[in-house]
Amino acid sequence: MKTAVTNIIIILGIISVSNITVTVSSTDLVEFNSSVSLSCSSSGSSLSFLWLNGSSVVTATDRVQLTDGGRNLTIVSVSRYDQGPFRCRVSSGVINGISEPVNLSISYGPESISLKTSPTKDFYVTGSNVDLSCSAVSSPAAQFTWFLNRTQLNDTGPELRLTNIQTCQSGNYSCQAFNTKTLRYQTSQPSALNVLDNSEECGRLSPAAITRIVIACVLVFGGVLAGGLCICVIESKLLYFSRSNSSAQPHKTEHRDTVYENNHVAPQALSLAPGTRG
Repeated sequence: MKTAVTNIIIILGIISVSNITVTVSSTDLVEFNSSVSLSCSSSGSSLSFLWLNGSSVVTATDRVQLTDGGRNLTIVSVSRYDQGPFRCRVSSGVINGISEPVNLSISYGPESISLKTSPTKDFYVTGSNVDLSCSAVSSPAAQFTWFLNRTQLNDTGPELRLTNIQTCQSGNYSCQAFNTKTLRYQTSQPSALNVLDNSEECGRLSPAAITRIVIACVLVFGGVLAGGLCICVIESKLLYFSRSNSSAQPHKTEHRDTVYENNHVAPQALSLAPGTRG
């Protein structure tokens, strides 16, 4: 009986599986650009090898190669779904063992870039605040730069905050994502930002605009009385007065400017009050 027990111990020692290790050619990879090789080793004899990616069994494909009886695993043109964890399962008869997990770092992107504006409006009045945010699928996280009418701004980061906006900030905004590992760029579609002068909202002239009308017309008022032409330019509005025997009638030009004829109404123009439509 004692001899039989000794024989069993010897047999178990022969078929045991131990010291399973996995070596990797590289763990810092770029999607679609890099290839990687994993090699599994173990003590024992008559060994068989099986690779696992997470809980899924790895099988040979056009991109995946299994060589040396499955001991070596090579992945060509890695993708983000090849990050693992990879494990090597080694079997010898009814005995098996498994390695520690190995993870691959695979950089990818940027892609699926998105630019959002808050609040979303057809136009904004001067003095408003507008927030633009940019996002992209990327590993590691992308770096962002901003553009106005294709000219790069000094601002960086995923968010661009515009405070107290002015008409000169109107234009097409876009953002660009850059991945420092893949060295790839992606630029968003432009987002139009239309800023209107608050003093002209709904065609209403501000008190400051009225003051400028008075000053400009007073300077050339003598010319009006002499039958000349008085031109007052206020922002995008053009008013002019010419000598005529007809009564003063406003009419629209093809540029939608309001025009008054007959120099005799010039004094009335000078007395425009806030709330009067131009």
